[in-house]
Amino acid sequence: MRAPSRLIDAEVATTSMLYFTHRRDPRRTDDLAVGWGSNSQYRTKFHRFYDDPDGLHLNWDGAQYLEDGYRASEQDANADLPLERRRELLLHRYFVIAPLPADEDKGDWFPYGDRLTLRTATWPLEADAVLPDPGH
Repeated sequence: MRAPSRLIDAEVATTSMLYFTHRRDPRRTDDLAVGWGSNSQYRTKFHRFYDDPDGLHLNWDGAQYLEDGYRASEQDANADLPLERRRELLLHRYFVIAPLPADEDKGDWFPYGDRLTLRTATWPLEADAVLPDPGH
């Protein structure tokens, strides 16, 4: 099955950095368990992506809940990335639509601090898909 080009850009979806993934050759990946020494992958917390009757919970332990109206602070690593692109990155774990953000090839985005709960995983997100912050 193929997705319409208005929803997914095949080149972007197959070449952008894959986040929350330790290794997937030949794809470029990024994970918090990489690059901190030989035991880093065993000392890093698991990323909690799961679903239950309340919805799809993406990166449940992230500090920033990406609800409608979310405003990034100056300390936010992804302050320059629009809210919809942050949601895209969290839902798919990589970018799927063009254009790619500036410096994407360096893997400078940090989706590990973001979290979101969705009613559905359709793309693009419907207006009522994002649920209010269910809290921790």
